[in-house]
Amino acid sequence: TLLTLFPEWESDEKVIPQRQDYLGKNWNRLCTQASGIRHQQHSNATERKKAENFLLDFYRLHPDLNEGRLRELASQSLQQMETLQNDLQKLRNTEIEKRTAMELAVRELEQHQKVRPDLEEADQPESLAERQQKLDQQIAAANQSVGLLQAQLEQDKKNAENMQKEQQQADLLYGEFVKWDRLCRLFGDEKGKNFRNIAQSFVLKELLNGANFYLRKLTNRYELTCQPGSLTILLHDLYQGGATRPACTLSGGESFLVSLSLALGLSSLNQQSLSVDILFIDEGFGTLSEDYLNVVMDTLERLHQMGGKKVGIISHVEGLRERIKTQIQVRRIDNSRSEILTVSLV
Repeated sequence: TLLTLFPEWESDEKVIPQRQDYLGKNWNRLCTQASGIRHQQHSNATERKKAENFLLDFYRLHPDLNEGRLRELASQSLQQMETLQNDLQKLRNTEIEKRTAMELAVRELEQHQKVRPDLEEADQPESLAERQQKLDQQIAAANQSVGLLQAQLEQDKKNAENMQKEQQQADLLYGEFVKWDRLCRLFGDEKGKNFRNIAQSFVLKELLNGANFYLRKLTNRYELTCQPGSLTILLHDLYQGGATRPACTLSGGESFLVSLSLALGLSSLNQQSLSVDILFIDEGFGTLSEDYLNVVMDTLERLHQMGGKKVGIISHVEGLRERIKTQIQVRRIDNSRSEILTVSLV
């Protein structure tokens, strides 16, 4: 009992209550500590079991180690362990270097075995020297061939550079050729046929403009035009909705009107560089009807009044004598003679 352990407590009655209170508090504290110790013992036992199992597995995986060896390693200091680790790393690096060198030597040996010359057991230094001399000669010949090929390559390079320059010059010339070829196709060759046709087409256009000016004074039915791409003159028949028709379909009187308008247009065209004040019209009036004849004469008289152009008419039509004020008449005297008279009608 506690009194047996502490006999002085029995004789001191005043102390007993204080001791009881003290013991109660310590008892609770000790019980708590004992519970914690038991829990820690259980946890330590569990960890110890895990450690023992880990050691068993470690010994099984590392049969060269035992408990004595582990204790010996555990007794090493941190500096000693670092020294051992450095030594171990050096050994591993040395092993890698040696292994790499060995693999390289093996590959070189294999390569050497592949290129090793075929030697026979009967080969002697003299025969090998003779063979080497032949090989040296072959090498010299090969080097000479290489030199020739290199010279050819250099020459080929120069030729390529020259060809490039020539090609550039050819491209420039071809560009010039294309330009002149286009002009040639547009205007023609050295004979100038196309260019002549183009120039004539412009002149014909001006001629037709002038001829249409006079033709509208003679008749309101026709209009002259040019077939595209050629110098062919066509007519628009305004009475037929502007239908195009060739000149060969005209009647005799209509052909005379068109010819007269072209002649008058041509004379107007020449006025730009050459003054043409007198225009002679030979025949054709006989093909005109009386209405057309009056229209033509009225037009010629107006032209004379407007521009002072003199028109000479050569004709046998009796109806013209009354319309022409100044006449040059040719009268027959006999079968071998004629006379010329100038007649002015007032």
